[in-house]
Amino acid sequence: MSFTGTGRNGVCLLGEAYGEVEKKRNKPFQGPAGAVLARMLAMMGLDRDDFLITNVHWDQPPHNREPSDAEIEQDRPKWEALLDQNKIKVVAPLGNVPMRAVLEMDGIQGKRGYCYWQDRLGCYVLPTVHPAFIMRGNANWTALWLHDIQKALDIAQEGPPKAPDR
Repeated sequence: MSFTGTGRNGVCLLGEAYGEVEKKRNKPFQGPAGAVLARMLAMMGLDRDDFLITNVHWDQPPHNREPSDAEIEQDRPKWEALLDQNKIKVVAPLGNVPMRAVLEMDGIQGKRGYCYWQDRLGCYVLPTVHPAFIMRGNANWTALWLHDIQKALDIAQEGPPKAPDR
């Protein structure tokens, strides 16, 4: 199994690939970054089981490197089908690798928190930083991450914010 959660809130948290712990448990976000993710969701009074949680690559790349474009493309049909089956309304790519896989963009720190429409997936995309980034000495990003996830939930429930009349 390369996903967890139900996606009942309409949001998918999309990571990169398995680490050591994830490979052993065959589930995403089971290691230290997963513990950070669970703690941050708990800060918001949320349960990770309400989200669909998966990765753009469903295995651990050798030497824990970033997954290649070919590895991501190999697994794309699986995670795209999951999004469709679970009627996901908002995908929140966690970090540069999943953001690049979904939006073909780089620069997570400048793109996080913005809402994009993705025709191929038929849903909104709201990138944010990866919990491992926060865990590695960037705790000051926690509030932004929490804000981004709340915004993803709001969009899933109510749609994107409307532009103000001018």
